[in-house]
Amino acid sequence: IQPLDRGDFDVGTGYLLPLRRAGYEGPVLLHTFGIGDPPEDHFRRSMRKWRELSRSVADALRAR
Repeated sequence: IQPLDRGDFDVGTGYLLPLRRAGYEGPVLLHTFGIGDPPEDHFRRSMRKWRELSRSVADALRAR
């Protein structure tokens, strides 16, 4: 488990976009158990990345 701004898995196109295309509009959990960075650091970065991913996915859905 890593903060959203790390790792090589494309959360936007590999997870969030297919989820939204399938019609899911419910909550999404940010799992942070076991991340060694201070919570105030990794959470801030993850939320920044989440907003970026959310905008990208919304743009992709509008472009359809």
